[in-house]
Amino acid sequence: MQQGTELMQWLLGERKVSQAQPAFFHRAESDAPWSPLSWGQLQVLVEDAKRLLQSSGIGRGTVVGLLLPTCISWEVFHIACLDLGAIVVGLDTHDLGDNFRHIVGVSEVGVLIVDDATATQLGESRPAPIARTLQVSLANEQSALSARVMLTGERPNDPLPSASWLADQTDDMATVVFTSGSTGKPKGIAYSRQQLVTAVSAILDAFPEIDDRARTVCWLPLSNLFQRVVNLCAMRVGAPVYFVSNPRALMQELPQIQPSVLIAVPRFFEKVFEGVRAKLEAMPLGSGRVILAAMARADGRGAVAAISRWLCRRAMRPVREAFGGRIAFFISGSAPMPDWLLRNFDAMGMPVLEAYGLSENIVPIACNRVNARRRGSVGRVMSANEVRVADDGELLCRGPGVCRKYLGTEDVVKLDQDGFLASGDFAEIDADGFVWLRGRKSEVFKTNTGRRISPVEIEAHLLDSGVADQAVVLGAGRKFLATLVTVKPGITRDGEQWLDAFRERLAASLEGLPEYKRPAGALVLSAPFSPLTGELTANLKLKRKAIEAKHQSAIDQLYTFLEADAMSSSTVATLDHATYMVRL
Repeated sequence: MQQGTELMQWLLGERKVSQAQPAFFHRAESDAPWSPLSWGQLQVLVEDAKRLLQSSGIGRGTVVGLLLPTCISWEVFHIACLDLGAIVVGLDTHDLGDNFRHIVGVSEVGVLIVDDATATQLGESRPAPIARTLQVSLANEQSALSARVMLTGERPNDPLPSASWLADQTDDMATVVFTSGSTGKPKGIAYSRQQLVTAVSAILDAFPEIDDRARTVCWLPLSNLFQRVVNLCAMRVGAPVYFVSNPRALMQELPQIQPSVLIAVPRFFEKVFEGVRAKLEAMPLGSGRVILAAMARADGRGAVAAISRWLCRRAMRPVREAFGGRIAFFISGSAPMPDWLLRNFDAMGMPVLEAYGLSENIVPIACNRVNARRRGSVGRVMSANEVRVADDGELLCRGPGVCRKYLGTEDVVKLDQDGFLASGDFAEIDADGFVWLRGRKSEVFKTNTGRRISPVEIEAHLLDSGVADQAVVLGAGRKFLATLVTVKPGITRDGEQWLDAFRERLAASLEGLPEYKRPAGALVLSAPFSPLTGELTANLKLKRKAIEAKHQSAIDQLYTFLEADAMSSSTVATLDHATYMVRL
């Protein structure tokens, strides 16, 4: 961070940006036109927000929780807080239960900024650390700063903070994020202003395609740190950011936005391809199946692959236009994408670049680039990081973005004697520097035959079946594997034939695996895993221990069914009216 400057000045850098040039776009209603917010207007809003925050006693070191939907006001308050030296905690408006109270308590949020609708859901009860609340009306984004302040504690008598405090405070805390909570309570992690700047610089170094001609979309919850950092990247290079408050409306908005890059999680890409495949399969005279066959053959060399790619590019033009027609690439993170899905997006002419990071490092560890990509890898190490592989195969990372401690717990961030962070992931690095993940250390297990199993690889095959919506492979300490699967939406579960067809598709998806990696059977569940049931984290990662504990009785019955008579002709059994056991 340049000394003596504020965040807005750093974002603008040396660029000569017209005050009239659009910084953000938004629209109040789905049928309203997109409204630009210029750099000049943005700076006015940020200054107004700073005055409002200062008048409420917010300054250097104040911990501010932002409990707002994805919108321009979120970013305005974010920048204003950072300019004043406050510490920002992004809170999820869809998670107001125990997890919300835990995060507020651990990070010691003193001031909560909340919109009217979320304040109504929250009610009068606020966790103890919150001393005051700023309630913001989002009816009109550009007048959002006509906020009313509700003080629930005493206003401090300290002098109002000033921007000059920021001159030499690059190591001050800027933001607090939380781990996913997939293996326990989420842990708080603090990052400094300098680390935030390092992350922005590293991402722009890896993706020079993000420049002032790019268009980006802010549609993920801004409690997600990566979305926030990508927004700052766009602002740093002068690329406009389009705010989509309703993620379910994203596909409706993209044709008008015409983004050049879009970040998303694997589940998004799965849903998109499900829709594409369903439309192709419904096309008359089998023409859609011809296109699907071409997509399967488009990867590789030779005349057949070249013709297949040509056909796919022509046939998939409407899909590309549904994304606005300007997509250069997608960026995916948070979980591995199966190879079949990556191949299909390649065939459609919209490559997905996988990236990899940890909550404990604000800088993504590795990423594929437009001109340096290997499908199935997570790419090459980013410029700010240094990595190596430990003797047991675990990936270790060192760099300026690595955090130093967790908040509110005795747990420490485990660094080795050379300052390398243990990632918790097994990995290999090839001769060209591409990182290949081989499974989470905490997820890899051994069967009682001593075979080491990485469930993610097998789950990817099951998801490629076209019938399984979610899958969890288990079998620690047992002589063979089993799996829990949920049924894709749209599959009719009536009659006697559907389960046989479902079983056959699952079994066929496993044929390319060695026998010891093939689950012997599956528990077909009646309902999907969800954050509401405690089986997924907020960013949709599997909470494996919680899933296994919840379904332990059914899992035991599945193993009894599979072990009862290996030669039995019975391939399916009903556990209850909507849960089934099948042999694979």
